[in-house]
Amino acid sequence: MGQHEDYAIGKYGGNGSGQPRRKKTAFGILGGGWRAEFYLRIAKALPDEFEVGEIWVRDEAKARDLETRWGVKATADLEGFLGRRGFSFAVLHGIRHPLTSSGWRSSAFRC
Repeated sequence: MGQHEDYAIGKYGGNGSGQPRRKKTAFGILGGGWRAEFYLRIAKALPDEFEVGEIWVRDEAKARDLETRWGVKATADLEGFLGRRGFSFAVLHGIRHPLTSSGWRSSAFRC
């Protein structure tokens, strides 16, 4: 195979641009309010770049609603959300109570 083999298929995506194919970024969201919807819209608008790995909200009914409306995994189980780590990083907003009692500070940044 020739020296330009990677440009045809595989890691360069076959578009002839010579640019490596970028890996999709998966992120988590803590909170399910209007700010979270901005992140959901970004992922929906740029599906080759971003995906929502999972959303955590306090209410199980709201989690089911988010799954139905946005087609993403959502949960009310914080320990499960942090344990599964189906994302590279998580955005946090709209949370009215500290997460230190559930191990957030000790585990969230080791994704």
